[in-house]
Amino acid sequence: MSELSVKQKIQLIKNIAERNNVINSTDALFVINALESRIAELESRRVRVELAPLEPDDGSDAQVAINAGIRNWAIVRCRDAFILACKSAGIECEVV
Repeated sequence: MSELSVKQKIQLIKNIAERNNVINSTDALFVINALESRIAELESRRVRVELAPLEPDDGSDAQVAINAGIRNWAIVRCRDAFILACKSAGIECEVV
C-alpha cells in the first residue's frame, strides 16, 4: 500500500469520525480543524490535539447533569474516533 498524503489522512479521519457518528459534534469539527491547521505535525506522523474538558456533574440540577452527560459522551466519542482514525492512518496521536 502506498503512503497516504496528509490530505488523504485527514479525509480518512473524517470518514472514520462520520462512521462513528461524531462528525456533527462541535468537538469533532474542532479536532478536524485542528488537524488541518497542523499539517507539519501530521507530516511528521505525530499530532497532539486538545479537546474540551469534561464537564463535572455537581448534582445540583437534573437538567445540568443531563446536559453535562450528553456533552461528555460526545467528547469521549470524538476522542475515541480520533485515536482510532490516527492509528488507522499510522499517525501517533496524543489527546489532552
